[in-house]
Amino acid sequence: MNLHFTRTKILSLKVPFKINILFLFLLNLLARIPFLFAGYGREEDAWGQVLTAKTTWESGIYEVSRLPGHPLYEFLLAFLWPVEHSYFFFNLLSALATSLAVVFFYWILKEWKKDNAMALAVSFGFIPVFFIAGVYTIDYNFACLFILASFYQLQKKNWIWAGILLGIATGFRISSIGFALPWILLASRKNDPSFLLKFGISSAIISLLSFSAPLYTYGLEVLDFHKPPYSSWAKVVFKLSFGIWGLVLFSYLGLGIMKFSFSKKWKNRSSKNFKWALSIIILFQLLIFFRLPFKSEFLIPALPFILIWIGDSFSKKWVTALPYVTLLSCFLLGFDYKNDFRGSDSSVASTEFSAGGKTIFIDLLQGPSIIDYNKRLVKMNFVSGILNWSEEQKEPCYVISGWYWPQIKLRKTTKNNIYFDYYSSEEEIINAKSAGRKIFYLPEINDANSKIEGHYLADSLGTILIPR
Repeated sequence: MNLHFTRTKILSLKVPFKINILFLFLLNLLARIPFLFAGYGREEDAWGQVLTAKTTWESGIYEVSRLPGHPLYEFLLAFLWPVEHSYFFFNLLSALATSLAVVFFYWILKEWKKDNAMALAVSFGFIPVFFIAGVYTIDYNFACLFILASFYQLQKKNWIWAGILLGIATGFRISSIGFALPWILLASRKNDPSFLLKFGISSAIISLLSFSAPLYTYGLEVLDFHKPPYSSWAKVVFKLSFGIWGLVLFSYLGLGIMKFSFSKKWKNRSSKNFKWALSIIILFQLLIFFRLPFKSEFLIPALPFILIWIGDSFSKKWVTALPYVTLLSCFLLGFDYKNDFRGSDSSVASTEFSAGGKTIFIDLLQGPSIIDYNKRLVKMNFVSGILNWSEEQKEPCYVISGWYWPQIKLRKTTKNNIYFDYYSSEEEIINAKSAGRKIFYLPEINDANSKIEGHYLADSLGTILIPR
């Protein structure tokens, strides 16, 4: 698995090719294939990005899927829309980007001559949050790919390419520009006075070019981030722990930290300066996450560097076992709360308990990846019921749809008397009522609408809609 065949060039950059590169790429790609058919994803953002791609292509006018825009991904989907836009095809793009990200991570580890490179690379590919982000239509792992590619070129002292690739990552997710500071701190030790000029100019130019369309269309207002209600601290802690690692892997890492801390057997395979660089990268990503701690996926760019820290700190035995633990954590022993409209069904090998007014289940046979897949199917079936209901209605209706809205808009193929709105202001609900429309809201959307729009008219004037 470690036979060196040749060296090839990609975009004039020297890149080693080995059998284990092919193994890593195919392992990650093939493992994700069964998950690529269940819609564009569980998140409303996934369906929203596809909806934006459709409207951008049809109108010829650029439109952001959500502030502050993810222009390179939005343009990629819009460009491909007339070619192919099936669930499988758009999700496959994420799987390909994810598999390449794992390859670049392996190259980075080999550049440092890490003897645990394969174990860490396999583990990276199957961290639950990273695995799941690689099976649906979303931009997280695209940004991670170009961040890692930029870091690889930073190691090779290819300053211009490091800047270009970080600029491309920024075009997928604007938070990627946050890696510029750690990159500068790392490269400043390589005694090359031309670095800052080459890296700074190239990353700035590509970042600005990437955001030229949203800036031209929306002006500086595009830099205002979407800010839903701040999550409770319990949810934030969940997103930082089980939401990223899964139950098995989080427990394993916690035990490892306690074992090596209390026994004072921390390994120190890297220089003190390198440890500081890793700490800066991880801390910076945590600061970005805590600014808007809404999704575990926001910490995906930090995961490779956390794994490097683990590889440098844990014993060889613990790191060797890490891929097996990660695979278990991805596919087994998951947990979630019960929800008839967008939650996964539990299997016979599950146990339930109550917490925070919700029924939680822990399932031996379903890990986070399988639960996420099932949730996608449940949500799609619920939307199918809503669309069937809309075809049967004779009277005009107004439905506040919330997070179901992008999927409804994409899948609704016929015109009828039903108007589906995303979230609704007081004026919009009053106008709909005055026009003689029956007011409905989908399950949980009355609460979400009150938090986002600041009123309770959905409760007082509307009725919950649960199709047969």
